[in-house]
Formats: sequence, C-alpha cells, structure tokens
Amino acid sequence: MCNTDLKVNVRDKRDEWARKGGVCEWSFWVHSFMAGEALAPTWLYCQSNNDLTKTGHLLALDGAKERLHLFKADLVEEGSFDSVIEGCDGVFHTASPVAVEVSDPQAELIDPALRGTINILRSCAKVPSVKRVVVTSSMATIVFNGKSLTPDVLVDESWFSNPLLLEQSKLWYMLSKTLAEEAAWKFAKENGIDMVTLNPGWVIGPLSHPTPSLSVQEVLKLIKGAQTFPNTPYTWVDVRDVANAHIQAYELLEASGRFCLVETVSDSSETLKISCTSSTLRYIYLKSKFLLGITSTIISGINMILLLIIPLDDCWHKFYPASSYSTITQHVQRLLLLVLGLLLLSFEMNPHVLLTHGRPADDTPYVPAFQVSQEKAKGLGIHFTPLEVSLKDTIESLKENNLISF
Repeated sequence: MCNTDLKVNVRDKRDEWARKGGVCEWSFWVHSFMAGEALAPTWLYCQSNNDLTKTGHLLALDGAKERLHLFKADLVEEGSFDSVIEGCDGVFHTASPVAVEVSDPQAELIDPALRGTINILRSCAKVPSVKRVVVTSSMATIVFNGKSLTPDVLVDESWFSNPLLLEQSKLWYMLSKTLAEEAAWKFAKENGIDMVTLNPGWVIGPLSHPTPSLSVQEVLKLIKGAQTFPNTPYTWVDVRDVANAHIQAYELLEASGRFCLVETVSDSSETLKISCTSSTLRYIYLKSKFLLGITSTIISGINMILLLIIPLDDCWHKFYPASSYSTITQHVQRLLLLVLGLLLLSFEMNPHVLLTHGRPADDTPYVPAFQVSQEKAKGLGIHFTPLEVSLKDTIESLKENNLISF
C-alpha cells in the first residue's frame, strides 16, 4: 500500500519550528491544495508511488520541479517513514482507506488506518526535532455515539463515537477512523507528542484530478438523479477550507486538541435545492433531462393514439366529406401540445419540481439536521466557504473533468 509524504521547510514567523521541515502523508485530493499553499514559501519532499495518474497533478504545481521529490513508502510497514521524518519539524498524517462496501473490514480498512497511524507516530517519536503532528481524522469519530441528533443539538469536539455501536451497525469506515484516532491520542500522550486532529465532514469542492472522492461521488449521484438517497444528514465542508485548516493547525502555536470542520449540515433534498438555486448548470441539466423524457413520452403516445384514431378520421370523412371542421387527429395533436406546453411552463416557474424525483433509501423518517460547532475552527482563522459556492465549484469541476455533460 503506497501513500504520500511531504517534507516541508517553513520560512515564516515560526522560525523556531522551521529547521528542516515536516513530513506529510496524505490523501491525494486534500494534499493538492495543501501543497499549492506550501510550495510558495517552502521546499518539500513528497512520498508516494510512481503512478502519474495519482501524482501528476502534484508535479504540475508551481515550484514542484524545484522543491517536490517523490518517494515510496507503506503505511502498514513499521519504520517505513523513519528516514523521511528524520530532521523534520512537523508531520501531517492524512491518508486512510475510504470505502463503504468491503469484504474484509479488518484487512481493508481497520488495519491500515490503525497500524498506519501508529507507525507514523512511532517514527515521529524517534525524531526529537518533530514539534507537532497534524492528523486528519473525521466527523465519523464524533457523531456516532447514540445521542439524539435534533436541530437543537450542538455537536462539538468533546463528542466521541462509540466503537461498539459502530461495529454493531457495521459502519466499518467510521469504526476504522474512530479506532485510529483513539489510538493516536493514547500514543501521543504516552510519548509526549504534540498532536492536533482535524475532523472534517463530507469534503467537496473543485477536483485536483479526474478521480472523484467518495464525498464528490455522493454529489454526482444526487445531480444525476439517483433513484434513492440516504435518509441522513450530510456534514459538508469545502476541500480548500480543510487544506487551509491543516496549514493553520501546524503554524499556530496555540492550536491544540481536536477541530470540527463543517460548514453546513443538510439532507439530500436540501442539498439538491441549494445546488439548483446556486448553479445554472444544475437547472440546465434537469431541464434537458426533463425535456428529453417528456418528448420521448409524447412521441410514443402520439404514435399509439394515432393508430387508434386514424380509422375514426376515415369514418368522419366518409359520412361528412364536406365538413370544414378539423379532423379528430388534429384535435388530439393540439391537446397533446397544450399538455406539453403546460408542463414546460410549470417547470419554468418552479424548477424545484423535479428535485423530488428520488426517494429515501428506507422508510425511516428524516431526522432534522443538527448543528456542528465552528468556534474552535474559527480560532484557526478558518472562514468557511458557503455550501452554495462549494456545490457550484464541485459541479463545474465535474463538468471540466467530463464526469457530467449538459
């Protein structure tokens, strides 16, 4: 299993921390925005496999030719990161397997997340120069504790998910992240490591490469008109805010503990409505899909009706050959056109009419969205990107990468 590492030499106000740099082992999406920020004032080494489909966008960043070097490492191999971390001041650990359906949860999710995190921290503990480790966790380690999630509930960093509950519910990814963060805090405290964890929700925003993340795939399903959707709230956050939070969590000496990163909590229907009102692309896509469907239905209907009424037309003209009235066929055609016109007018006046074409994946009543505290995140200087902007940029990026077309 190959992953990405970054060594950073920070030349800023934090001189006492800027000796040789940091190592960052991260996911392939967040790292693009982090590296874009870091390359300007720093030099770095990035550890990864040699798959250009996953790393080519990194090599294309400004300054990458001079300051970016790729290596290979394995999260689950103890000591794999020792030589890279040697002499560094900071470490960002952001990579963890993400999957909803797995055949072997222990091998595919839990072991890489848990062992990988401990291996990174164990390497950090060997290097006296490491001043801080920033770990990318998840809101999955916070909200699954059995507490009621209603509109008056404010979720904050003091919440911890219940591993037993996650195991019973077979929420394997959530379990892997929860176990990994628990183990990280235990190891950090026992070994005197200054560690900060960031807990983002569903991360969306512009893509850095053509392969969409699991979060962006959810948006893709929604805008393509999934027949069913999860009857649960989403905790949305922009990828650019997540990347910025990582940098700030490293640079600010006063940063400590956990940080929830969520801009908005909304369900699927509400997300679609926001997407529709904030993006003309969504409107055009739905309208074209609607028109194609209606046109196809009308044409099929006209053909079937005409087959039935043409004989009536023949009879009409046989008994009333001099009639000046329109034929039955013409009346039917006009009626069908009138119906089509009314449907189009309805859609023009209320484009949201098509946003309810999907249905919940189960019959469980939807629980209104809860709230997530932003107080600590704002202490990092994070000003969250509005969901409307994140969705618009996500959709435009999907279009640019030919993942949707309209």
